[in-house]
Amino acid sequence: MSFRFALLGLVLAGATAAASMAQAASFTFLGGDDTALPGNFDPSPAMPGLGAGSHVLTNATLGLSGPGRVTFTFLGTEAGYDNLFHFAGESLFANHSGTNPSVERIAGAGPLDFAFSTVSPAQLVANGGSAGTWGSLAFFKLSDTSVYALYNDGAPVDADYDDMAVRMDVAPVPLPAAAWLLVAGLGGLGLVKRRAGAATAA
Repeated sequence: MSFRFALLGLVLAGATAAASMAQAASFTFLGGDDTALPGNFDPSPAMPGLGAGSHVLTNATLGLSGPGRVTFTFLGTEAGYDNLFHFAGESLFANHSGTNPSVERIAGAGPLDFAFSTVSPAQLVANGGSAGTWGSLAFFKLSDTSVYALYNDGAPVDADYDDMAVRMDVAPVPLPAAAWLLVAGLGGLGLVKRRAGAATAA
């Protein structure tokens, strides 16, 4: 009987671990300034829920409250310069070439390791590293798990944060270890029940 209770405890522990770890991380913001987008904000294509006069957070650091699976989606651009988007040192999107399909990556808790860059003139603006107007980032929060990241490159002709736009969505990280623990516990419990039934029949 005690063995059966031990297995039941294992099942419950596995289920609890799976449930707690499967909760989606949310985006966090550190620092930054509340800024209204100017009248010349006009990315191509237009971005749902965002336009001139919308309030964004500039010069902040975007992070995750816990591990998550982040989907990066290229939204658009309004820039003469060739701009790129990078994550963990890997170039994911280029604003003037290719179809830029969405990309998923696993990220840990804390500041996200992404950056925007301009090819010529050379410029790199990393998450948390922008300040001021030229060569800076802005964020627009859609929900706790969805954010627009907006890049204002160094061209001294406009400051409109539409030179490159990327959407980020975070979802739970798959938990195969917790799932296997739960399956093993259920299987063990079933085996004990079969043995107990066989012993009673004998």
